[in-house]
Amino acid sequence: FAANVELPIINKGDTLQFILVYGMYEEAGNEYMEDSFTADVTIIAKQYTYEEDGFGSSDYDAGATYQWTGGLDDQGLKDNTDADTQTVSIKTPEQLASLAAAVNSDAAAYDGYTVTLESDFDLAGKEWTPIGTSAQPFSGTLDGGNHKIMNLNVESDGAQTGLFGSTNGATIQNLTIAGGSVTSTEEKTGALAGQISNTTIKGVTIDGVTVQGRQNGDSYTGGLVGYSYTGSIENCVVKNTDITGYSFTGGLVGQGYAKLSNCSVESCTVEGAFWKVGGIAGQINEGDETFTDLTVKDSVISGKGPGVGGIAGFVNYGNKTFTDCHVENCTISANATYSSSGLGGFIGEILADDAYPRVSYTFDGCTVAGLRMEGANPLENAGGFVGGKYTWGNFDGADLIFNNCAAEIVSVTELYYNSFQKRYSDVGAFVGSSDFNTTISFTGSNTAVTTGTGIATIVDSFYPAKVIAEHENVAFTK
Repeated sequence: FAANVELPIINKGDTLQFILVYGMYEEAGNEYMEDSFTADVTIIAKQYTYEEDGFGSSDYDAGATYQWTGGLDDQGLKDNTDADTQTVSIKTPEQLASLAAAVNSDAAAYDGYTVTLESDFDLAGKEWTPIGTSAQPFSGTLDGGNHKIMNLNVESDGAQTGLFGSTNGATIQNLTIAGGSVTSTEEKTGALAGQISNTTIKGVTIDGVTVQGRQNGDSYTGGLVGYSYTGSIENCVVKNTDITGYSFTGGLVGQGYAKLSNCSVESCTVEGAFWKVGGIAGQINEGDETFTDLTVKDSVISGKGPGVGGIAGFVNYGNKTFTDCHVENCTISANATYSSSGLGGFIGEILADDAYPRVSYTFDGCTVAGLRMEGANPLENAGGFVGGKYTWGNFDGADLIFNNCAAEIVSVTELYYNSFQKRYSDVGAFVGSSDFNTTISFTGSNTAVTTGTGIATIVDSFYPAKVIAEHENVAFTK
């Protein structure tokens, strides 16, 4: 026979014993004497991490995940909240959902609190309501304790979409979001957060999530964060993830001012239906900034163009430095109907205007390896590092400085043929398009390889830039 016995939930300090008894009918006599039988008994149980088994161990069920029922547990949230120490211990997905509801109705109630996850949570694909809104942003600290949130499912028509909707003055750390999808019909969409302000994000991994932002207008879609107003993002990874948007689409962030360091995008597709699409950021905003240890590898970054790049699709005015940043085995693709323009292994297009009439870009110890550049039409304004410039206002040129850098382009589609100059132009191993007011310097030891691609120059433009120490400091194999 088969039987299912449901045992009650026991609380901390309680004990439960059960005995299975097998008997034989008396009328069977002794004909079964010395025979034996077997029975399959399966006990399905789950243990809180603060519990111990009969051997004094709390680890045997440490990897168990708590599957979300789709409901709330307000009482559990209250029981695990300590107002004196401003701490919250989240033990179930229901309590995390209750936190979202509480913050969205009154963010001040948890302002400054530290929220700690006690286990891996499986949200089971049930519809999730993001934590925090533009009117009620999350302003505390969430420490994931290196736990996972699995099978996140957000389908929203709100302005900020992700596990978090909007944060301000927050810290989010030590967390993995694995599997699931985040979809929005409005702007500012990311797996972790739709929008952050003055927020620190560190030690967060996005793995195997589908992120789809608005498919028109300025969508601001990122694998991690949609729009990063201010703050910092460090030691974060986005991998095995598909990100699609319209304008301002990035593997890590769609657009923003946040400081980015020690982050990587791996084995992802980043696709924007229009322009400003980048492996790390769709657009890096104005101001002076240094970016360190950013890596994009084994990924495809595509947009209509212009402004498609391995690190950033578009970089606004200001002086920027990239140190120890790398693009490895990636495809940069533009599918414009008129021309495939503004593609760069690092940056698709740079911009300057009246606020910064002359801008400086420094690349120190940066590499582009195994780069493939594709276009629906012949390529122009394309380069191994920088594709070209975008002029707005009184553009007075740019200073591009390459120190100990390497560019390797392994394949390209058809190059643009300049009928006026009677040659292929505006595609270079390091820089595509520039102008007379641009100065390009090479210091240290630099290498460029374009074998078999037809790219014959290190820097190429219809309006040639002033190039310093090109031949002395660049080993060029074409």
